[in-house]
Amino acid sequence: MMLPAEPKKKKIRNWLIAVVVILLYIWAFAGIPFAGVKENVGQIVGSIFYGLIHPDWGYVYTGDGEDLISLMIETVAIAFV
Repeated sequence: MMLPAEPKKKKIRNWLIAVVVILLYIWAFAGIPFAGVKENVGQIVGSIFYGLIHPDWGYVYTGDGEDLISLMIETVAIAFV
């Protein structure tokens, strides 16, 4: 069973919406000043990846209510409220 062909007006409307959204993104990002890549960007990216691979497990549970587990439970509780 074949589906009916999409009407030409709907196709044109979808393309027009896509073009408008793309133009809005270009306009929005054109206003962001770009000063280039800093010389210490490699060190920063390396530190981020090192932290992802070797996390500090001391923050997971400390028992004082300000640890990762307690705050994650609190976030889920807020989502239910």
